[in-house]
Amino acid sequence: MWWAKSETVDLFVSGRMLVMRAGVQTRTQTLADGQGIAALAPWLAERPGQVWRVWLGGSLCGLHVVEPIEGVASIEEAEAALSVSLSGDEPKRACLAVWPAQGETWLAAVTPAGLVDDLVGVLTQSGGRILLCRPWWSAAVSRVGGSTAFFDGETVTYWRCSPNRKITSAATQPARDRVQAQHILQRLQIGGAMSAWEIDLGAVPGPGTPGFAVASMDERSHAARAIAV
Repeated sequence: MWWAKSETVDLFVSGRMLVMRAGVQTRTQTLADGQGIAALAPWLAERPGQVWRVWLGGSLCGLHVVEPIEGVASIEEAEAALSVSLSGDEPKRACLAVWPAQGETWLAAVTPAGLVDDLVGVLTQSGGRILLCRPWWSAAVSRVGGSTAFFDGETVTYWRCSPNRKITSAATQPARDRVQAQHILQRLQIGGAMSAWEIDLGAVPGPGTPGFAVASMDERSHAARAIAV
């Protein structure tokens, strides 16, 4: 048995990869074109009834800064309006990171419209339940400050802050590998200092710690490692 049924399992889902971690054990699967979350089926058949924490890669959950939409009275109305405005050829689902103060720009995480519902359906059909479903970088936000970039092997997600720590710009850009990510970061840092972090799927967080390790791209040392929770 490679994990105990009572354990909560962390699942990283991106456009090219699934990574599942329970305790110190990790399993990885590269996704073929069009395979998607259906590739989870063999894993779920082995261990039904698990509790899951789902962390979305940037290719499935991009970050956007948008101007406020007038006339909305609740976060639900705001997210519905954003979902429509940010949808192009494919429907999108937008979630506000926070309910913004009057006059502030809006920060939204955007996924394909059916992705979260599909994940919930696949995992609950196996008798499991989802404890949370978030962008992978959201767990590390409280441990970094100011302008920050995150690389997950497929994308660079970043935000830039003003001196009073208000977010002035944000986006998710494709980055096929670490070399391209470094080039993106160099361009971003021309506009001002920006810390850079990357998910470390091969590292094991401390005992009992949920999520995946996040390491500084400036210092690839164990001392520089933070933990996604």
